[in-house]
Amino acid sequence: NSFQGTIPQNFLSGIEDVSQLIKVDLTDNDLYGSIPESLSRFDDLRLFLVGNIIQHVPDVICKKHEWMSGLMSTGCDALLCLPGTYSEFGRRISDDHSCKPCAFNTSSSVYGSQFCSSQEEDTFDEKSILSHLYRELNGEKWTDRDYWLNDDNSICTWDGVHCNSDDSVIKLDLQSNGLKGTIPSLIYRLPSLEVLDVRKNDIALSFHGAELAKSLKELYLDETS
Repeated sequence: NSFQGTIPQNFLSGIEDVSQLIKVDLTDNDLYGSIPESLSRFDDLRLFLVGNIIQHVPDVICKKHEWMSGLMSTGCDALLCLPGTYSEFGRRISDDHSCKPCAFNTSSSVYGSQFCSSQEEDTFDEKSILSHLYRELNGEKWTDRDYWLNDDNSICTWDGVHCNSDDSVIKLDLQSNGLKGTIPSLIYRLPSLEVLDVRKNDIALSFHGAELAKSLKELYLDETS
């Protein structure tokens, strides 16, 4: 997808049966502004908006308790994390994976943040980014995945992860490793990443947000889907 601009008020207006389950995935686009109030007419909507710049969620949307498989009944963060909070998934997907407060409220000023940046320096949580990558790309079935998501080990010891002297990721070598899915655009937020090698995997890659990859020099995508 490569959608830009605001979500129009007549979005999904062509659907007449508002009682049926509707799934809409708008993840990782260039959408901004508000979620249209007109969507509140749907009884059971699963709307995925993480990876955009959503600045407002109307109260009438937050009252749609049947949305998101019923998770909205216990809070609007099941749709998107509220400003000033974050989750590696950009929303609350269960009680064990909820949105957490940022250290600085201003570091997460939009809905659906997957990380927090510091007021003092523009840095990102590289571990959260890699963890999100692992979960999105079927990590449990990777060929080599030693130490991934192990809190007792530095990310620099995780299979395929190479770091510089400052323990910042400079290379991801995940070729022929059983990756499956779409690489999340968060990958471009790794501040020191110079080499990304995902050859020979069943993956897709969007270039949305690639302008943020200031250090990226080499990208290998041979024999990917």
